[in-house]
Amino acid sequence: MGKKIFLLILLIVIIVGVSIFFKIPERLGIIKSPTEQLLSQTPDPDAAKKLTEELKKTGISTQGLKVYVIPYKEREGSLAFAVLNASEGFNLQNSGNDVIMNSMKLLAVSNAAKQNHIQRVAVDYRNKDGKSLITLTASTEAISSFALGKINQEQFMKEVEGMFNLPELIKEAKEVLK
Repeated sequence: MGKKIFLLILLIVIIVGVSIFFKIPERLGIIKSPTEQLLSQTPDPDAAKKLTEELKKTGISTQGLKVYVIPYKEREGSLAFAVLNASEGFNLQNSGNDVIMNSMKLLAVSNAAKQNHIQRVAVDYRNKDGKSLITLTASTEAISSFALGKINQEQFMKEVEGMFNLPELIKEAKEVLK
């Protein structure tokens, strides 16, 4: 009897561990993912419009650019998320030097960012097929410190989180170098 109870408890522990590892409760809708819990508010289109206007004033092309401002659910502040989409007409070459970093700076330190309590910025660049190539995110505190020269680029890059679609990046680089 003792062995059966031990095996049953062991089996339950394994099943729970596997379901948590594979995020089965989230996939079934039993619990919300941490991202959904944090960002489950309705985006703020007015704040997004103000940020887009500030980007445009600095020479960043707004064709193929979409900005979303998503308030945090259980704390004050918002996330500014910009999608630079070449499949919708965004052109890196027509938007000045280092447009991704400049976009991050403006989304973090502009007047509209301060008015809308932006605390984190994310920028996603998508190629002509609409596939994400680079997604970068950082806190406005880190971006502001870098923009004001309080930290150098190496220190700033330690604060940046990112994802890269390496196969698509290589494909894109080959096309540009032709």
